[in-house]
Amino acid sequence: MKRRQVYDAWKQQRQQADCQPGFAEAVMNRIREHEREKHRTFCGVYELMEMISACPLAQAALIIAGVLAGLVRVAFVIGMFLRT
Repeated sequence: MKRRQVYDAWKQQRQQADCQPGFAEAVMNRIREHEREKHRTFCGVYELMEMISACPLAQAALIIAGVLAGLVRVAFVIGMFLRT
């Protein structure tokens, strides 16, 4: 029984621990901030993807930019072959 009494005394002492007002809220705010930081990427890629997926005009602009990039690449390749 001695061990049980020591354990109960320790448990009673731990229950009386004082913490500052607002401690739990501060901890939860830090956890939420950490979660937001964990999902944040360089230049806000996820935010950009969400914006593009929500806006049809942005989707069209992205497709046009891809097509133009492809055409420029094809033009460079054709120019390279015509020079040789």
